[in-house]
Amino acid sequence: MDRLFHFFQSQFLAVSARLGLLGDMGTLGVAGDGTPVVTAAYPRSKPTCDCHAQGLAKCNHPRIYSQPDCNSGWDSARERYFNGYHLYMLTASNSPYDLPLYPRLHPASRHDAVSFVVSSVEFSQRFTLGMLDRILLDAAHDARPIYDLLLHRRGGNGSNGASAGARASER
Repeated sequence: MDRLFHFFQSQFLAVSARLGLLGDMGTLGVAGDGTPVVTAAYPRSKPTCDCHAQGLAKCNHPRIYSQPDCNSGWDSARERYFNGYHLYMLTASNSPYDLPLYPRLHPASRHDAVSFVVSSVEFSQRFTLGMLDRILLDAAHDARPIYDLLLHRRGGNGSNGASAGARASER
């Protein structure tokens, strides 16, 4: 576990759990959703040459990118493209505070469903907060592999809302 996540768990999650701010840790409810994090209007880079000063508008020399893992994605809520990251957040859904459990930056081009899979697997490997009892996800997560992942984690009897329960009963 890296130092930042260790700090987050020991100083925020463990303290919040001890104070009861995350709800009942024996039946932990989690909500997951993603949102765009716009960092620039255009991909930013700096030239490694002086071609522009010499009057050359375009050159093929290498460029330095200050955010090499930043890319472009689609913001479906605002119906436009953006440059930046995709923040996927797992939050405590059965507490009155909706505190974050696991914030994770993903590439902007990553879909919510993929971000959920990556974030939930990382979360379960890094943190030991309690037994996950419920998970709330929106329609972007409505995919059979996600239901299978959730059922596998619960030993075959979990569900992801009414839709997941209906899909699980189709087997």
